Amino acid sequence: GYTVTVKATADPPLVDVSNNIDKFSGTNTTPTVWSSPAGSAASVNTGFFGYTTNDAVLGTGTVDRFTNVGNEWAGATTSPLEVAFSAVGVPTAEVTRVGWQAEVNTLQPSGAYTGTVVLVATPTY
Repeated sequence: GYTVTVKATADPPLVDVSNNIDKFSGTNTTPTVWSSPAGSAASVNTGFFGYTTNDAVLGTGTVDRFTNVGNEWAGATTSPLEVAFSAVGVPTAEVTRVGWQAEVNTLQPSGAYTGTVVLVATPTY
C-alpha cells in the first residue's frame, strides 16, 4: 500500500515580489466546491491556488471528502496532507489524479508568480 501527501513550501503558496496568490479556503479536512476569488484589495483574496484528488478512498479523516459532493478543493498548506491512499498490500492497477487550480480576479496584480509544492509517496508494508 501507500500514502501520497502534498504540501506547499511557503504560505502564501504563490508569490511575485511583494504580491501573492492565497491558498484556496477549503481545507484537506473539509474541502469545498471551488469558488472564485472576490477580494477587493490587491493580493487579499484576489487570487486562489488549490488542489483536488479523485481518490475516493483516502486513509484518514472522511475517506471520500474530495469526491462525496463532486469535485472539491483544498488550499495547499505547509503541512503534508493526504491526497492518495491504498491499503496495505500489493495494490491492483489504479490511477489517482491530483489536480491544481489557480484563479485570479481583475484586482490581482500581474506578475510571474512562483511557488513549490512537494508530493511524497510513502509505501506501507
